Amino acid sequence: MAARKSSHIEVELARSHEEERLRLEREAKSAKKRTTCIVEEYERVILLIGSLTCLLFSSLAVDHWSPLRRCHALWMGSLVRS
Repeated sequence: MAARKSSHIEVELARSHEEERLRLEREAKSAKKRTTCIVEEYERVILLIGSLTCLLFSSLAVDHWSPLRRCHALWMGSLVRS
């Protein structure tokens, strides 16, 4: 009888461990999806900021060598490299 009870406990323990493993796997997939969404939103914001900056600088009638124009060119170059 003791062997049967021990076997039953082992089966329950194995089932519990499998349920926990599956739960953790689901949580990891969910966290990965959330992270992907956050990264995609961040990238959209960066693109929007870049587009708005381009519009701003293209609408400004500033000399090509002005500090603002040089800063803009450097900033856009850093986006291309990253």
